[in-house]
Amino acid sequence: MKTFPRGIMVVGNDTFLDPEYNKGRLDHLGPGRGTYYGAIDFCERFLGVRYYFLSELGKIYPRTADLTVEPVYYVDAPYFTTRGAPYNFVNQVNTPKKLKAWERFFGPVKKGDISLYHLWRCGGTRPPHGKHYPNPQLLMQRLTEVQKDRVFFRDAKGRRWMNPGNHYGNYFEPIRLDGFADFFCDAVRDYFASDGRENPYGFGALVNNTYVNFGVCDTFAKLRDYETIPLVQELGLVTEEDRDLSKTEERGQMRNIYGRFYQYMGNRLKRECPGKRLFCLVYYNSLWAPTDPRWKLPDNIDVIVCDGQILSWALCPEVQERSRRLFGGWRDALQGRPCSMAYVYTPGNIAAPVAIQHMGDVPKILGDALGRDGIYFDSGVNYRIFYAFYAAAHQQWNPDFDGFAATEEAFDLCCGPEAGRYLKEFFREYRQVVESRFMTAKNKGAQLTEAEISRFEGLLAEAKAAVPKGGDEEKRFELIYDYWPRLFERERRVAAYRRPEYTVKKVADADVTLDGKGDEAFWKGAERMKFMHIKSGVEPRVPTSLRLAWSDKGLYGFFETAEAPFQKPQGDLWSNDSAEVFVSQGLGEAEWHQFAFDTLGRRKANRKRELPIPQPMDDMFKPTTWKSACSVGEKSWSAEFFIPFDVLWNPEPPKAGDKWLFNFVKTTMSEGEYIEGTALTLGRNSNMRMFDVVTFAE
Repeated sequence: MKTFPRGIMVVGNDTFLDPEYNKGRLDHLGPGRGTYYGAIDFCERFLGVRYYFLSELGKIYPRTADLTVEPVYYVDAPYFTTRGAPYNFVNQVNTPKKLKAWERFFGPVKKGDISLYHLWRCGGTRPPHGKHYPNPQLLMQRLTEVQKDRVFFRDAKGRRWMNPGNHYGNYFEPIRLDGFADFFCDAVRDYFASDGRENPYGFGALVNNTYVNFGVCDTFAKLRDYETIPLVQELGLVTEEDRDLSKTEERGQMRNIYGRFYQYMGNRLKRECPGKRLFCLVYYNSLWAPTDPRWKLPDNIDVIVCDGQILSWALCPEVQERSRRLFGGWRDALQGRPCSMAYVYTPGNIAAPVAIQHMGDVPKILGDALGRDGIYFDSGVNYRIFYAFYAAAHQQWNPDFDGFAATEEAFDLCCGPEAGRYLKEFFREYRQVVESRFMTAKNKGAQLTEAEISRFEGLLAEAKAAVPKGGDEEKRFELIYDYWPRLFERERRVAAYRRPEYTVKKVADADVTLDGKGDEAFWKGAERMKFMHIKSGVEPRVPTSLRLAWSDKGLYGFFETAEAPFQKPQGDLWSNDSAEVFVSQGLGEAEWHQFAFDTLGRRKANRKRELPIPQPMDDMFKPTTWKSACSVGEKSWSAEFFIPFDVLWNPEPPKAGDKWLFNFVKTTMSEGEYIEGTALTLGRNSNMRMFDVVTFAE
């Protein structure tokens, strides 16, 4: 940016002017928009223009009769090469339902509109990377059975971990290096050698002339799947230190298994594909860096590290230290090179308007363990709190950008100074509560108090009364305001929530026929368990109920709902409308069992111990004697289930008067995932703190 006597020059690095840019078949590079970003900077810095949310309503254009620009000469460039993710912007405007929801506030919006992504100076010229890749479903379609045995992991019991119905539950083979590792390297070598023309395995934009992307997909892998394999024992790939880490960090147990795996692939690609880099999404069971010095990583490997805590609890010393250890471990494994990128997640609804504005703290917390390639912020852009996402986007360009000052400015500019005065007072007080209670410690039970909610509502009411009526200011205020009533209602529901208590009567096994219809006479006299949305506590959209009964052998249930189930036969259980039964013996919140089924007859079971020390999911829990049966009507479905007591950790049946914790969850997939249950679990189905109490009676 440079002024001269008769004007001002805005000059940037623009890739569209380079005839060689993306000329190659495999370049797949993002565009460089240097002059465009310079023009945006000029509009913001000298004209006072602001780009807050979609539509013209979301843009502020101050009236200026005369423009004076003092002599200036400066150069600006983004701190991070890659900023944001276009998918997060598209995801807000990709369905008719979402378009209609936003239209209420700022008029018609085009499907897939990502103009704000560019106006916030997101993007980058680096090739795409940092995803789960390659796609296991595509490989299943294209591989022979012999190849599948080579590519997909078989555990010590001989089970091949492949799930054709979903991305989840697939493990690539990380132990036998002549398995998936060689297969992947061979395929990549041939792909490059043919300039992308030889592509039987569906490589695309995530393999390019610079990078090869790899991301694990072993969602449910457990240490016991690997530790008894002879080669693992022979090489000492699982140490006592790894087992100790897995007691507190569930994803730390196989760090050296994956370290060896990454090292091998990096070295092979270095030999056979000179100049190419292996970009690894370290996630799930590869999250923590290898510590065994044998598995130091070669200099052609980069990593993006997934950290689900650093933004939500950016002010918590314990979380800061954990994140530094996590990223620092990879810096050490990379022999002094920093992690290329950080993958961070959206904070919860209470913290989000404040915590998101701490994006600039991420590189400061991580220091030299994080490089400059970027932050992948895994979040949809909720325009109701546009000011927080605006701050986060600008902090990825400049971590010292003062998001909270920008938020206060946004309130004034969007809603007028009178309403802005109350909005600023509201947000200062709200920020103080969030930072002191929700971001300084991992207190998952933290809540807003009734006094705080009343105070916040009062300030918002004052702002609403002060905003000019009938104009753009009122429309913008409604968008800002709309975030809060539901959040406050939810907090009140949580504060008022008391665990529902139900009595479960005893029946004879001979009296039950599991056909999903619930025709047995005793069901009519059984107490109905009520349903609610698991995050908000609001009543179910359609009549839904559950009844329980028990015998000396097990627990029976009859569920019914007045809506036709969504069914996708080619998908797995979780792709369909489904139900989950959670049982915890006693009231101690020490363990839980999960039994899930869908209307197509698929079933799955899990269990987990939480006390005295949280343990990984018990993948040896494969009960075969529990049952479910569904009856599907034109506009409804119902189900019966039976859970034998002898498959539980304590196989003894309860006695009359015993109390257990219980939860039943119904997931509806027809309009996106909508979850209702018998307990207000706040979005976490296994949240035993909120489970129902069932009392066994004669």
